[in-house]
Amino acid sequence: MKAKLILLFTVLAFCVNGLNAQNRRPMNPEDMAKRQSETLTDRLKLTDEQKQKVYDVSLKYAKERSEKMNSADDRDKRRQIMQESQQKQDEEITNLLTEDQQKEFEKYRKERESQRGNRRR
Repeated sequence: MKAKLILLFTVLAFCVNGLNAQNRRPMNPEDMAKRQSETLTDRLKLTDEQKQKVYDVSLKYAKERSEKMNSADDRDKRRQIMQESQQKQDEEITNLLTEDQQKEFEKYRKERESQRGNRRR
């Protein structure tokens, strides 16, 4: 009996998790830029001026990616668009940072790439 209850709760947990994943809406460019600037502000200890500039750069590239991604019809093309845009964005953000912040940003980028690689497996 206990085994059946455990199995039932496990199945319910997976169902609820699946439903939550389906209800997530894609983030709009403004939300993506806000999340990016908040993450980097916490991680890199950005000044208010840097935070605004990072937001502006992030928003510019988020809008660009959104427009280009909607017009790309195959997965490889979308991946290429994402990678090129992210590289340009990272370069612009790097130019806004102090030397110490640039080192920390490079660590952050490597962690992000590592996490991305783990999701593909």
